[in-house]
Amino acid sequence: LYAFYGGSELDPDYNIYTMIKELNITQPALNGHKESGDAYTRSNDRKAPHNAYINLSDVVENRYDYTPEQRSIYFDEDANISGENAEEISFSYSSSNNIKYVYDKASSSYQRFINGDPMIDKENNEQLSVTNVIIQHTSHSKVEGTVLINIDLVGSGEAQYFTDGSMRTGTWKRENLDSLTRYYDESGNEIAFKPGTTFIQIVRNETEIEVQ
Repeated sequence: LYAFYGGSELDPDYNIYTMIKELNITQPALNGHKESGDAYTRSNDRKAPHNAYINLSDVVENRYDYTPEQRSIYFDEDANISGENAEEISFSYSSSNNIKYVYDKASSSYQRFINGDPMIDKENNEQLSVTNVIIQHTSHSKVEGTVLINIDLVGSGEAQYFTDGSMRTGTWKRENLDSLTRYYDESGNEIAFKPGTTFIQIVRNETEIEVQ
């Protein structure tokens, strides 16, 4: 199922309908602007257009005729986490999008900040925290004549892994579009993560990661 909410028909750089044809996307489309039923709702506490939500329970029950293969990265409760000290992780996507994670020993998790402020979960008013952070370096290229960027997620590249206040390094690899991305240590062995919420940050190959 290809789910999206609207898309400009006036600006060719943002025309989702043209892109669907150009990319030969043949999956059934669920467009929140044109036909959604109970699949999408808008909240009254945010300003449009940033107040649209998808009801995944309704989509799975009524719109999604597919049984996916269960896939996951490698989690292991007994994983031996050892590496360089990494209590703070900082990097930037742009001058207005600066990300930082700070390790909290009490909860054994990384708390997320954006532009210097705690990133707060609107549903529970708590700071967002994760067990593992994966930073995946990839090739980015501008799509000529548009404002779009292609990110190459098939292939391989460098990666850094952060768990329990430690940094490990290695590589990521994805053989094709049907494959799961897998993460390896410096010896080429698939690396294990502690079970828990895991954020994968896709960055440019040249993005500088500051670790303290």
